[in-house]
Amino acid sequence: MTDLATTTSTAGPAAIRPVVPLSRMRRSRGRKPLLGALGVALALIAWHLVTTVGGVQATVLPEPLDVLRSLGDNRQLLLDNVGYTLRTILIGFALSVVIGVSLAVAMRASSTVDGLLTPVIVGIQTVPKIALLPVILAWFGIGQTSGLVIVVLITVFPILVNTRLGFSGVDEEFRSLGSVMGGSRARTFWTIEVPLALPAIFSGLEVGMTLAVTGAAGAEMFAGSEGIAFVMQVASSALRMDMAFAALTVLTVLGVVLYYATTLVAWALMPWTRGRS
Repeated sequence: MTDLATTTSTAGPAAIRPVVPLSRMRRSRGRKPLLGALGVALALIAWHLVTTVGGVQATVLPEPLDVLRSLGDNRQLLLDNVGYTLRTILIGFALSVVIGVSLAVAMRASSTVDGLLTPVIVGIQTVPKIALLPVILAWFGIGQTSGLVIVVLITVFPILVNTRLGFSGVDEEFRSLGSVMGGSRARTFWTIEVPLALPAIFSGLEVGMTLAVTGAAGAEMFAGSEGIAFVMQVASSALRMDMAFAALTVLTVLGVVLYYATTLVAWALMPWTRGRS
């Protein structure tokens, strides 16, 4: 019997691989980091010009060098609090992945489950999360638990939707191929459906990771007693805008690193997509 994993690697991902000239692929890969660095440099130059030439007060927008000095002066405080924020993001994101993917698989496997859960999930998603904050605080109090709940509520929906779309987009011919080759339903699912759904799933994970950072920051501002966003709020209240922007810089870098870490995992698990521009 032909191995299903081999069949998938030749008939599945290969069937959707675009034809891209090698020279174009190399140019595209080489230009992206340079363009990203150029964009950051231009933003810093514009920031410097606004604060110096534009005459903006430091209590409104500090100079980049002042923010850099604040990063050095308060590095231990920022490091201690960014660890707290990172734990909230990663734990909340992991819970969102487990919940979102599990629900998507259950909804894909059963139309009854899909019919029962869809209105509930959509209803929860349409409620503004800020409106749920008093309830979350009443149930879980101020602290990391409330932050985790907020992160999950914000993050789980795009993961669920993209995972569901990924499985729904698998051509029925590939599922039939698994049955023809004598594979069980579970084996067909893991060796054919999951690889073909991975691009959509990781699209949801990338969006979810950025939302997890946003959710953790919002939770620390409204329901936290520590964390990098809490430091930013306290500094802003004291008109220490250099320190507030230092904390914001750390939070931004953390979000960018986590996003690209997610794309790196996707790159490692989906080699057939590496040729896409």
